[in-house]
Amino acid sequence: MVLLPCDADPAQLVRLTSGSGRYAQHLRIVDKVSVSPATTYIPPAFFRALEQHKDTVEYRQANLTIASVVAASFDPPEGRAPFSVVYDLTGEKAFDKAPIVRSLSADHPSERLG
Repeated sequence: MVLLPCDADPAQLVRLTSGSGRYAQHLRIVDKVSVSPATTYIPPAFFRALEQHKDTVEYRQANLTIASVVAASFDPPEGRAPFSVVYDLTGEKAFDKAPIVRSLSADHPSERLG
Protein backbone atom coordinates (compact mmCIF):
# COMPACT_ATOMS: atom_id res chain seq x y z
CA MET A 1 0.00 0.00 0.00
CA VAL A 2 1.19 3.48 -0.78
CA LEU A 3 -0.42 6.45 0.85
CA LEU A 4 -0.03 9.20 -1.72
CA PRO A 5 -1.76 12.57 -1.72
CA CYS A 6 -4.13 13.36 -4.60
CA ASP A 7 -1.78 16.05 -5.84
CA ALA A 8 0.97 13.48 -6.41
CA ASP A 9 2.51 13.41 -9.87
CA PRO A 10 0.45 10.92 -11.94
CA ALA A 11 3.67 9.79 -13.61
CA GLN A 12 4.57 8.21 -10.27
CA LEU A 13 1.63 5.85 -10.68
CA VAL A 14 2.80 4.81 -14.11
CA ARG A 15 6.39 4.16 -12.96
CA LEU A 16 5.21 2.18 -9.93
CA THR A 17 2.73 -0.10 -11.67
CA SER A 18 3.65 -0.62 -15.31
CA GLY A 19 6.43 -1.45 -17.72
CA SER A 20 9.64 -3.39 -17.25
CA GLY A 21 10.63 -1.26 -14.26
CA ARG A 22 7.40 -2.14 -12.47
CA TYR A 23 7.73 -1.83 -8.70
CA ALA A 24 4.26 -2.87 -7.59
CA GLN A 25 1.64 -5.40 -8.61
CA HIS A 26 -1.03 -3.40 -6.83
CA LEU A 27 -1.00 0.18 -5.61
CA ARG A 28 -3.60 1.38 -3.11
CA ILE A 29 -3.82 5.10 -2.50
CA VAL A 30 -5.66 6.10 0.67
CA ASP A 31 -6.45 9.76 1.26
CA LYS A 32 -9.00 11.91 3.07
CA VAL A 33 -9.93 13.63 -0.18
CA SER A 34 -12.75 12.18 -2.24
CA VAL A 35 -12.07 11.90 -5.96
CA SER A 36 -15.59 10.85 -6.92
CA PRO A 37 -17.14 13.27 -6.37
CA ALA A 38 -14.09 15.45 -6.08
CA THR A 39 -14.05 17.49 -2.88
CA THR A 40 -11.08 19.59 -3.90
CA TYR A 41 -9.23 20.45 -7.10
CA ILE A 42 -7.59 17.34 -8.48
CA PRO A 43 -5.52 17.62 -11.65
CA PRO A 44 -7.15 15.94 -14.67
CA ALA A 45 -3.93 13.98 -15.21
CA PHE A 46 -4.47 12.26 -11.85
CA PHE A 47 -7.96 11.12 -12.92
CA ARG A 48 -6.57 9.88 -16.24
CA ALA A 49 -3.82 7.93 -14.46
CA LEU A 50 -6.36 6.28 -12.15
CA GLU A 51 -8.54 5.32 -15.10
CA GLN A 52 -5.66 4.07 -17.29
CA HIS A 53 -4.26 1.92 -14.49
CA LYS A 54 -7.47 0.84 -12.75
CA ASP A 55 -6.38 -2.81 -12.88
CA THR A 56 -3.34 -2.06 -10.69
CA VAL A 57 -4.13 1.26 -8.98
CA GLU A 58 -6.89 1.56 -6.40
CA TYR A 59 -8.00 4.82 -4.80
CA ARG A 60 -9.80 4.84 -1.46
CA GLN A 61 -11.19 7.85 0.30
CA ALA A 62 -10.88 7.25 4.03
CA ASN A 63 -10.69 8.96 7.38
CA LEU A 64 -7.36 7.72 8.68
CA THR A 65 -8.03 9.11 12.14
CA ILE A 66 -10.28 6.07 12.76
CA ALA A 67 -8.34 2.97 13.83
CA SER A 68 -10.71 0.46 12.16
CA VAL A 69 -10.46 2.37 8.86
CA VAL A 70 -6.66 2.28 9.06
CA ALA A 71 -6.78 -1.48 9.70
CA ALA A 72 -9.13 -2.04 6.74
CA SER A 73 -6.75 -0.07 4.52
CA PHE A 74 -4.22 -2.87 4.96
CA ASP A 75 -6.57 -5.63 3.82
CA PRO A 76 -5.16 -6.89 0.51
CA PRO A 77 -7.36 -7.12 -2.58
CA GLU A 78 -9.10 -10.47 -2.94
CA GLY A 79 -6.73 -13.15 -4.22
CA ARG A 80 -3.60 -11.07 -3.62
CA ALA A 81 -0.79 -11.37 -1.11
CA PRO A 82 -0.65 -8.92 1.80
CA PHE A 83 1.05 -5.62 1.16
CA SER A 84 4.80 -5.82 1.61
CA VAL A 85 5.67 -2.13 1.45
CA VAL A 86 3.83 0.82 2.98
CA TYR A 87 4.71 4.47 2.52
CA ASP A 88 3.18 6.87 5.00
CA LEU A 89 2.87 10.28 3.37
CA THR A 90 0.13 11.52 5.66
CA GLY A 91 0.29 15.09 6.81
CA GLU A 92 -1.60 18.31 7.17
CA LYS A 93 -0.94 21.09 4.67
CA ALA A 94 -3.19 23.65 6.35
CA PHE A 95 -0.70 25.31 8.66
CA ASP A 96 -3.27 27.89 9.75
CA LYS A 97 -5.07 25.24 11.81
CA ALA A 98 -4.57 24.91 15.54
CA PRO A 99 -1.72 22.56 16.58
CA ILE A 100 -4.18 20.06 18.08
CA VAL A 101 -6.09 19.86 14.78
CA ARG A 102 -2.87 19.27 12.84
CA SER A 103 -1.82 16.64 15.37
CA LEU A 104 -5.14 14.80 15.12
CA SER A 105 -5.06 14.72 11.31
CA ALA A 106 -1.34 14.02 10.82
CA ASP A 107 0.34 12.56 13.90
CA HIS A 108 -2.41 10.21 15.04
CA PRO A 109 -2.88 8.45 11.67
CA SER A 110 0.86 7.89 11.28
CA GLU A 111 1.04 6.42 14.79
CA ARG A 112 -1.75 4.00 13.88
CA LEU A 113 0.10 2.95 10.76
CA GLY A 114 2.92 1.74 12.95
